[in-house]
Amino acid sequence: MTKCKLMKGLLGATALTVISTGTAFAQNDFTPAGELVSNTFTLDYEVNNTAQTQITNTATPTVFNVDRLVNVTVSSSGNTLTIPEQEDVLLPFVVVNNGNDTHAYLLGFEQGGSDDFDTTTATTLPEIIFYDESADTNNDGALSEAERLAATPQNYSPTGTVNIPELAPDERAFVFVRQNIPAGGAAADEADILFYANTQTIDSGTGATLVYSETLGDTNGNDADATEVENVLADQDGPAVTNDAPTDGAHSALGSYILELPDVTATKEVFGVAAGAPGTCDAIPSPYVETATNTEYFTPNSCVEYIIKVVNAGSTNATNIDLSDILPDHLTFREAVVAGDLNFLPADLTAPAAATACDGTATCTVSLVDATLDAGDTGYLVIRATID
Repeated sequence: MTKCKLMKGLLGATALTVISTGTAFAQNDFTPAGELVSNTFTLDYEVNNTAQTQITNTATPTVFNVDRLVNVTVSSSGNTLTIPEQEDVLLPFVVVNNGNDTHAYLLGFEQGGSDDFDTTTATTLPEIIFYDESADTNNDGALSEAERLAATPQNYSPTGTVNIPELAPDERAFVFVRQNIPAGGAAADEADILFYANTQTIDSGTGATLVYSETLGDTNGNDADATEVENVLADQDGPAVTNDAPTDGAHSALGSYILELPDVTATKEVFGVAAGAPGTCDAIPSPYVETATNTEYFTPNSCVEYIIKVVNAGSTNATNIDLSDILPDHLTFREAVVAGDLNFLPADLTAPAAATACDGTATCTVSLVDATLDAGDTGYLVIRATID
């Protein structure tokens, strides 16, 4: 599997992705880092019923600066079902700034615990893309597929001074790891991705070219100087091994690519079936029951039934099924129906007019387009014709 491990504080090239699972999302409403909190008191008293001078610390109030709570959370929206040889497959994550100051975030991923197959670099680079919070147009804290398609992704570029997520307190970024899936594999094989975000301090001024550095925690514990704004790393430990630990300014989540294997087969058989008057065919019964044996001879004016049987024995649905059958010479078309579990629109089935004489050309074509067949289902295209 492709690995992209970014050591803490270093730049690297990989991806992140997260889509939240909730509806309306909670906000912390924390006091901003660096906020000066000042407090005074007054004490009034009397001696022998005579008021004395008030005692107060108004001239020298107690003050402290609110420290910087550094807390990033990465979550996975779940696994991505895919098939062998599929390209540019997205695995989604969400990164949330749960602290009280604005930060930038370096993104990356590691190989996870289950590694049944190796993903490869996507054909459409880079391997990580992200969307800012404005893509969440209904403001529910999640990014739907419709919202994602309507928004413009940002290409993550950890080696540059633009295009890395910058999140204010409570803001989130919707991130996607984008990879190609190799050929082969078995159903339910998976490739685990441990995606992480590493908190960076923005050193540049507002509107200036972005400059950032690793966010480090306080080195001397509880500093007695309440006038300083210190970094307090409060992130939890995630599943990433190399790039995440408790209170290190980084967090991670697990997402997996899981293989669904198609297993679609199609067979065609022909049977002699009962007809009405010579040169005609009885209507194909509804509901359709698959013909098992020949009941009539293949003589002129008799009726034949072609059965194209499509079976999906795989673990994923088959879509955009196009099926075409050109009837040969010596036949006259009578009827065609779709039966079983093939899902289609009536307009997607086209056939010649009844009693059309066939000559092996496209004038006598029965076709089905844009049909679907769910995993485990069987469908039929049944055609009846008379022998000239």
